[in-house]
Amino acid sequence: MLDFAPFTELRAVLHSCEAGDAPPSLAAITEIVRAACARLAIAAHEFEPRAFAAVLRAARRDLARACGTLFLAGPEPDSGALVCASKIEHEVLPRIGGLLRWAEKRQGGAVRT
Repeated sequence: MLDFAPFTELRAVLHSCEAGDAPPSLAAITEIVRAACARLAIAAHEFEPRAFAAVLRAARRDLARACGTLFLAGPEPDSGALVCASKIEHEVLPRIGGLLRWAEKRQGGAVRT
């Protein structure tokens, strides 16, 4: 599982959220990010393309909600929140999108991304 890039990248974000000096905005998304990590752990071991895609879509929804929560945390998100949201949006979500496209090709175009 540690060689599954979306999981390892999101795991690093989770550790940032759980750090003792993390701002309150990051603490607010810890459970959301933890749920997405759990879904990515399931995806890492899922071989059926439809089930793989379904788990990835659920993780993607969790992460979109986490980013939204960070940006709505106050009038101006703190720098820690912006860094985490940026990592999620620019590193993790694109990888998930790529994996969804791969799953779609394996199914002959049946997966919605």
